[in-house]
Amino acid sequence: MSLRPVSSPWAPAAGCSVNADIPVIAHNNCSSSYSNSSSPCVCSKILGSTPEKSRRAAAALGIPKGYASLDELLADRDVAAVHVTSPNRHHFPQVKALLAAKKHVLCEKRLAMSAVESAELVRLAAAAGVAAGVHYNVRFNAVCHEAAARVRAGEAGRILHV
Repeated sequence: MSLRPVSSPWAPAAGCSVNADIPVIAHNNCSSSYSNSSSPCVCSKILGSTPEKSRRAAAALGIPKGYASLDELLADRDVAAVHVTSPNRHHFPQVKALLAAKKHVLCEKRLAMSAVESAELVRLAAAAGVAAGVHYNVRFNAVCHEAAARVRAGEAGRILHV
């Protein structure tokens, strides 16, 4: 499995902010290749933990569609990629279903509840020929704040890569 670079079509989708109660965000118009695309992903559909939460989130965020179920999202042929932000215990079955539907997937950490489940998802992504990755965001971690403060103070030396 390969992770997309920062400059990939996933990057524009970062503007889709959701709260922790929203399990998945669907994107249209994504490049089907690993290369950059002149057609960036558009945050166009959302799935909440209930149909009502989907509807409310879509309305609040100006997203055209809130799905009633994961099955409805899986059946939508216009959806190319999905960002999974549900609670960890739901990641494996949701990502497995998305990969089976040949959707590109970006999943929040942790990918699954065991190494065996994670390995299965890696295998399924490769077999489906889709891009899949895990987002590991620790920007609010105290260690990250300390590191940033040291960089700003000039205590970290020459930074070669972040």
